[in-house]
Order: sequence, then structure tokens, then C-alpha cells
Amino acid sequence: LPHSVPFDQRVALLRRWIQEKREDSRGVPAVRLVVRRTHIFEDGLVALAKADWRARFQVVFVNAAGMQEQGQDAGGLFKEFWEKLAETAFNPDYGLFRATESRLLYPSPDASKYHEHTSRLFEFLGLVIGKAIYEGIVVEP
Repeated sequence: LPHSVPFDQRVALLRRWIQEKREDSRGVPAVRLVVRRTHIFEDGLVALAKADWRARFQVVFVNAAGMQEQGQDAGGLFKEFWEKLAETAFNPDYGLFRATESRLLYPSPDASKYHEHTSRLFEFLGLVIGKAIYEGIVVEP
């Protein structure tokens, strides 16, 4: 019966729950993610397959020449990675989603023609969206 609780109260409950979970996970070691800019979705899927999603993610980008980019991840690289990950995955050209005329997305019934293990990919995207909510990041397709 989610509709019996007003939306504002549900949002407040979710935010409180997230804050409690974040406090509980303070001792969880950070997860270092090394991702190629040319393979953000694929590298993200592999790197995060066994990661503790409550952890803070430290992102290191590898450029097209195979060199690690300089930079300290104080949150900006993670946010950039997350935005690029969502941009790639939700792009209708990637094959997982289609767009309506009004630009609303829905899972493509043909996704399995373009990708193997589509259920795993959609599950991964669910985790990506959940982590974005957990971290307070707005992702736009």
C-alpha cells in the first residue's frame, strides 16, 4: 500500500534509511575502479560484479592510449563515471532500451539481439540507479 503514505513522507523515509545505511557502512573500505573511457559500461560491469555497493568508489580512468589519467577522485571522477555509465546504457543506440516519440525509455524487446546476458545487464543497471540514489547523483539518459 505505498499510495496510502504521501509521496513526501516516502521520500523522507527513504532519505532517513539511506543516511542510516551510509553511517553503518563508514568502515567499509573504498573500492578502486579502473575503467577505460572507451569501454565504460563493460569495464564498470566487470569491476563492480563483486563489489560492495555500500563502499565509496574511487575511479581511475584509462585513456585511449592505455595510460591512466592523472587525478585524485574526490567524488568528481566517480560522478563523471556514473553519468557516462548511465548515458551509455540508456542510449537507445546501445540496444538495451528504446525511446517513445516523447523520449520516454522502455526496455527493448530486441536487447538480446545486441547483448548476451541481458537480464544481468538490466540487473546491473538497477544497481547503478540504486547507487545513484544512495549517493545523491542525478543521472539522465
